[in-house]
Amino acid sequence: MAGKSPSQFVSELLEKLAGASRHVSFLLGAGTSKAVGLPDVPELGERVGKDVAAQNEDLGKLYTQLQQSSMALSAALLPE
Repeated sequence: MAGKSPSQFVSELLEKLAGASRHVSFLLGAGTSKAVGLPDVPELGERVGKDVAAQNEDLGKLYTQLQQSSMALSAALLPE
């Protein structure tokens, strides 16, 4: 899209889609899912952990221990 106005870009994209050759690719970054309301990896992990803990007490305890260990390792390896 470099050097083109947004309206030019959209116009050319619509022409491309209306033509016989409809080969269009989109490159989306890692934050795209977050922008549309989907959870990122840490949030998804948190949700899964809570669901597991709600269904199985032992697995919930294990998840909590793993989470605490991960936080401790991160703090040790990445001091502020």
